[in-house]
Amino acid sequence: MMASCCLWLALFFSVVLKAASQQPDSPPTCELETLSQGHEFLDEAGFKAFAKKNKLFIVGFSSSNCKRCCAFEPGYKQLVELLDEAAAGKGDVPSAIRKQVGKVKFVRVDVDKQKKLAETYNVNDVPSVVAVKDGKGIHYHDFMEGGRLFNFAQRLVEPLYKVSNGPELQAIIQPLLSNKLEREFPEGYHFFPNAWNWIRVIALFGTPEDAIEEEDLEELSSSGIDLAAFGKTAEIHYVSTQLTSRVKTKKGKGAAKKTEESRPVTVENLIFHKDIAPCSPSKYQLPVLLVISLYDGEFVEPERMHISFPYKDQLSEEVKKANCEESKGIIGNYVPTTVPLFLDESEFPAPAASGHLFRWFDVHPEHEKIYSLFSDVADCKKKGDEGGESDKLAAELEKLTAPAGGKRTVWVTPRLACRKMSEQFTEPANMWAMRRSLPLVGDFNPFTSSVYERLQTPMMLLVAQDKDTDTKDTASLRILSNVAAEVAKSKDEAAQKSTTIRLAAMAKCCGFLHTSAEALADRLANLGLSASGPFPALTVNTIAKSLIVTWQKEGERLSSDVIQKLVVQYDTGVMTADVAGEFMPVPKSLPTAKPVPKRDISKGERRQIRPLDSLSVEERMENLVKLTRDVFETMVMEETKDVAVFFYSSKNDKNSLDVSIRINRAWERFVELGLDGGLLMTRMDVATDQPPNYIAVPAVPSFFIFPAFDKGKPYRTFQEEGLTVKSLMFWIEKNVANKFPQPLPEDPHLDELELALMKEQMEEIKAAELERIRKEEEGGGDGDSDEESDSDSDSDDVRDEL
Repeated sequence: MMASCCLWLALFFSVVLKAASQQPDSPPTCELETLSQGHEFLDEAGFKAFAKKNKLFIVGFSSSNCKRCCAFEPGYKQLVELLDEAAAGKGDVPSAIRKQVGKVKFVRVDVDKQKKLAETYNVNDVPSVVAVKDGKGIHYHDFMEGGRLFNFAQRLVEPLYKVSNGPELQAIIQPLLSNKLEREFPEGYHFFPNAWNWIRVIALFGTPEDAIEEEDLEELSSSGIDLAAFGKTAEIHYVSTQLTSRVKTKKGKGAAKKTEESRPVTVENLIFHKDIAPCSPSKYQLPVLLVISLYDGEFVEPERMHISFPYKDQLSEEVKKANCEESKGIIGNYVPTTVPLFLDESEFPAPAASGHLFRWFDVHPEHEKIYSLFSDVADCKKKGDEGGESDKLAAELEKLTAPAGGKRTVWVTPRLACRKMSEQFTEPANMWAMRRSLPLVGDFNPFTSSVYERLQTPMMLLVAQDKDTDTKDTASLRILSNVAAEVAKSKDEAAQKSTTIRLAAMAKCCGFLHTSAEALADRLANLGLSASGPFPALTVNTIAKSLIVTWQKEGERLSSDVIQKLVVQYDTGVMTADVAGEFMPVPKSLPTAKPVPKRDISKGERRQIRPLDSLSVEERMENLVKLTRDVFETMVMEETKDVAVFFYSSKNDKNSLDVSIRINRAWERFVELGLDGGLLMTRMDVATDQPPNYIAVPAVPSFFIFPAFDKGKPYRTFQEEGLTVKSLMFWIEKNVANKFPQPLPEDPHLDELELALMKEQMEEIKAAELERIRKEEEGGGDGDSDEESDSDSDSDDVRDEL
């Protein structure tokens, strides 16, 4: 199984979601009543009617009995206000999509009254927010804050809009094209590693509508939609426009006559900044595809960064007045544990020469000096400030703080790439655009995982103890970023026929990601890592390899040399003595089950009915693979398969015994119907073994399904009353991700012979019933009452027996 385990697949949607719905048990004090905010409040009939008229809308599922749900109403109220603003042509929304966003409505559903709707959209907890687009539900996994919900709505709007003239293009792209981009943040803004939004432009310039296949245009648009997962306010633009220059030329004898003619515009002649080095040579005739990306998540060396603090003037005054105790409070206000940094413009290279950006950095050499200055100033005040020493120290402190004006400033440079559409490429345009829109080192989370899954690219993953706070982990992430930049550079150098083994391997290498050990606690074993550490650790894997390369060494420091050697090791498949990593072999064997007997129904071969009274619970499920804890993750969490697990007890549990034969029969029928390609049904005896700690079995017996590409919580369990083979098969059909090629038949639990037998017996029952009625009408005796009672249940008995 693990031979087909790829990072983009093995981790898909496995990150632990720390959504705001995880609230304390004590109910909050609320000003707004639960289910009070929304454009529409719908029952099932109203919902269906609304869905017919609206291609895209957002649903807030809550419960009138949910005491904590009211705490989320303020966020819903803000969402409604923002949507109404967009509908009125106002608000901070790009003008080209404001109209579409304004059409989006937020509707409410009470799950207590509309349980069927909740079940239809897999709502297992309240409050939940689901976007309904073209009839399909898209779950929202983020904090229930109005601005974030509004950005969620923007990401779902289609199509990516077209722009038809130069000024509009300039307005979209010009802010990204200068060597430095200054952004200011409001007072009191608390920084955190993902504070910045990603900004990304995908532009197809100078292309008539018929110059590129419609299918390619759709794929290019879809790449933009996928990339929207990377930023809650990411701006993604698709531009298809006929751009030509009107050139005056002289013609005729003596060149006296002037005419105008249209010529294709070269990219360098467009309105864009001269620093678009990859696209500026005149050889780039239109049409051309341009990708410009600006985002956080990449590093430069700390010595090239300078601290920028806010409120310099106010800070200086407070320092002059402070005593020792007060200075500690000032330090807390102005020297946060995570400080904003900006790049020295004179040291920062030109856009074409660098792929590095910046992000917030947790530790900086100037921290201690600033802290010391605060303390020294306070101590001088306490001692009477002889000789005006505190003023001198305060002046020195001001040199390290931000310019006047009380704003935090950062400087960044965009990354960009250009591709001539007139040439033939093996890689589709949308894949090319997506790969060049990703960061050098990406943050792996539930929103970005779908993009990496689609790219099907081998990945190196840095697993940190806590990627946001740990100093050692932050340094490791910076090392990984430097290697990633070297890899990007080596790809160009490798094209120049480099023969260096390491360089050649790096040029073919994977992408780079980072995440935390906590987020992947239940999946580390599958990635070849130990959950107990040490961290940071590295793993590289791909669907094309049968080996996973890992590095996780106690007492050994992560370095760029270690990372580069792992890259070579991954590429060559050779373990050398100096490589600080190890191979994790694929498990040689996994448990199997007795295969379902093959029958030729056309020849009248019937299913062999076994005497149940003599069969144990294990024997009744002989066709289901029996799981143990050590193989549970490998088999159940196989991302490409829908895996069902029946939890039972072999120790004197009558319910497990009664249900077991039906579970086995369901699997028999799936196999006989040829629907077992993407499906696996298994069993686990909780009397002798236990599933991983992150899976809680609510009762015994219980039936779970872990759909492909959706292995995370909440887990799906069969909860219908009275489990039958038929009801279980239909429930599985509804919950699998690998949809069956054709719907299940009306009676999926019966084969053709059993179905014919059932019809035959039903006819006999019907004839017997008609005979009983005839006798009654002729004045039959009272002795028929028992026959009447028996015949009423005969039909059900036939189906149950079969």
